[in-house]
Amino acid sequence: EPFGLFRSVRLETTGAARIAPFGVHLWHDGACKTAFVESELDFGSVDPKTLALRIVQKSLGIDETVSCGTAVDGKVKCSYPLASVKRWSVEEPNLYSFEVTLLADGKALDRVTARTGYNTVRWPTAEGADHRFHLNGVPVLIHGTAETDHRFGGSLALEPEEIDARCREFKKLGFNAFREGHEPHDLGYMRRLEELGLMWYVGFSTHLYFDTDEYRRNFLAAVEQWVRERRNSPSVVIWGLQNESTLPVEFAKEVTALIHRLDPLSGPNGRPVVTCNW
Repeated sequence: EPFGLFRSVRLETTGAARIAPFGVHLWHDGACKTAFVESELDFGSVDPKTLALRIVQKSLGIDETVSCGTAVDGKVKCSYPLASVKRWSVEEPNLYSFEVTLLADGKALDRVTARTGYNTVRWPTAEGADHRFHLNGVPVLIHGTAETDHRFGGSLALEPEEIDARCREFKKLGFNAFREGHEPHDLGYMRRLEELGLMWYVGFSTHLYFDTDEYRRNFLAAVEQWVRERRNSPSVVIWGLQNESTLPVEFAKEVTALIHRLDPLSGPNGRPVVTCNW
């Protein structure tokens, strides 16, 4: 677009202590047997020992309050058994919402509702391997479509009603997957894809690289934000690092290692990180 892409924005005010933006990370042990909840907190000038964190997920029987005095590097991590969990799949997109509340003397300072689903992704590529994509241990043929998230020639991002209509159309036409073309879309796509049972090939950038330290630092910082915003989603089955990639091999390895660190469900036995077409 000639003048950039214009999106709606909002300004939020918080107290001195808060849950960091996209700071609630939800994942599992790779086999959907144990759930992990890690909350990243900004304490500001507040003593962490005076604060507590309440984590609630009613359908899984979770209601626990823990002291923030146990935080390590500003993060509080808890784990829970997933004996009765219903997996997210294309046919049954089961979702679980966690309510995380930061408390001071029993009063809420901040509250975040974060959503996830539990599934396993495998795409074995080693010599002699199956080479088929597996969701929850079952081979699935990816039959997808792709689009950009703005009005061509208008420099405007799509409104929520437009995103909802497009995602419902993907499902109606018989697709089971969606690829972002070729940069991060509005997170409204994520919410609707999760609910409709559509797998998601997320995209970060396309065909661009400048061989400078400043560019690489900015690229890594932006990738970290991109992953943090999306890693809870059960729809994510592929991390698309770059379309028509021009990234040098060593830098692509560095970025891939960052994605693996931020998303424990990625890697050779989980969500693959790919580049394409180049």
